[in-house]
Amino acid sequence: KNQENNGEEKPIKYFHLNKKEYQQTINIPALHFPKRNTGLIMKRLKPYVIDRKPFAPLHDDPEKQGYKYLYLKGDMTKEKIEQLEIELKEINAMDTIQRNGLIDLIKNKKVELTFDDLSYEEVLRTYIPSHIDVVKAFESVGHIAHLNLQKEHEPYKYLIGEVLMEKNPRISTVINKLGTIHATYRFFDMEVIAGKKDFEVEQAEHGVRFQFNYAQVYWNSRLSTEHQRLRDYISEGEVVADMMAGVGPFALPIAKHIKNVFVHANDLNPTSYHYLCKNINLNKLDSPKKIEPYNMDGRAFIKHLVSKNIMFHHVIMNLPASAITFLDVFQGLYAKVHAPVMPMIHCHTFIETYNGSPIRKAKQNTAMHLGTTVENIKFHKIHLVRNVAPNKNMYCISFQLPSEVGCAATKRKPLIDRPSQTSPPKKIRE
Repeated sequence: KNQENNGEEKPIKYFHLNKKEYQQTINIPALHFPKRNTGLIMKRLKPYVIDRKPFAPLHDDPEKQGYKYLYLKGDMTKEKIEQLEIELKEINAMDTIQRNGLIDLIKNKKVELTFDDLSYEEVLRTYIPSHIDVVKAFESVGHIAHLNLQKEHEPYKYLIGEVLMEKNPRISTVINKLGTIHATYRFFDMEVIAGKKDFEVEQAEHGVRFQFNYAQVYWNSRLSTEHQRLRDYISEGEVVADMMAGVGPFALPIAKHIKNVFVHANDLNPTSYHYLCKNINLNKLDSPKKIEPYNMDGRAFIKHLVSKNIMFHHVIMNLPASAITFLDVFQGLYAKVHAPVMPMIHCHTFIETYNGSPIRKAKQNTAMHLGTTVENIKFHKIHLVRNVAPNKNMYCISFQLPSEVGCAATKRKPLIDRPSQTSPPKKIRE
């Protein structure tokens, strides 16, 4: 089982599966019948049918043309089998069955199982001890499968990668996140544990095509629902400022699916900006032009728009590790410029769920960085996006910028340790 003599587990490097090792024989009950009866039998006897994916319960009889085997659950009790026999007797008495051919019950049918009949978990369990959980969840991005393996999985990571790739034919690269995200440019360190070292992917989401290098930009398929949800906030004819746009998962669907909308999309990461421009062209949003891309610091981007007298109805701030600290840019933003209406701001943030209400914390943090009180802010919604870790959730705080904040002559409350997007990259835990 891949252990040293001293009992320590040795990493399985460049693991190659020998599929013949997984061949086995089992005995399970089965029904044998003319294929013309298949529909009726599947409808009446579905509760008895084996559910053992990827093993298919219905097979042709190789020795008798026009006949099939339907494999049943192997753990049925004596009472359950007796109940099945009663139902079979009733079905066999039907005129249709009498004409087409009777159904036979075989209580012990020998079945040869191969690697292809075994599930991902069943294959891994032949190597991974029962006290270690089998990793089942992974993020799929184009041809890449992204895993977050724990320390106890380290000796088996190459095996896990190979089996995952074998069981998912569309996956040709399996990567493991090494636990850190770069705060400034938002990409994370990774290692390839199976397949080719190819990070250039194409991903489709909500009718939009995206191309990007997964190792150099931020992308999270788990936010697909959030991309759709925020899009529903935007109305025809509005202008949107996407402050931390990445490769465009919020900006592009808004521009493509909502009439007469214009999006100003910004990201500090030069590589994200490169793919943002590429995706604009890929989705034909440059003619007529519906998105203007920028490669700037988030605060500088907002100030630039206002200095050019570009008014916007919505601001999207999808940088949950620090976006809320950028709210200070809105203090006095319109002190010297007339704004017909204060924008709706959608700010993503991480909030610890212990020691107090997360909703109250969200409101208090928002007020602090805006330099005002909770009572002065009209909160539209504080939406739970997803759980990211034990006692830690991601929220989206949607509120209308108070006019007394946006039009203030001076900043009301200085912030301590205000992060800058232009500071040297540092790593943060997510």
